[in-house]
Amino acid sequence: MGRAADLARLRELGEKAARLLERAAAEPPEPEVVDVVEVERGRSLLYAGDEDGARVLMRVARRADAEA
Repeated sequence: MGRAADLARLRELGEKAARLLERAAAEPPEPEVVDVVEVERGRSLLYAGDEDGARVLMRVARRADAEA
């Protein structure tokens, strides 16, 4: 498989993961896993090429900083 096909597959997997994690976050998850779900959703969005991933990760970082 070529590099372009690998990247396309990774992007597609990232998009699917982001959708699943978004649904998991909306259910809502147990309080102790909210940040984990949001971080993984942010990472998945970034892997999918979606700039919202950076915003999600920054929001989690700000929330963690405020709680510290």
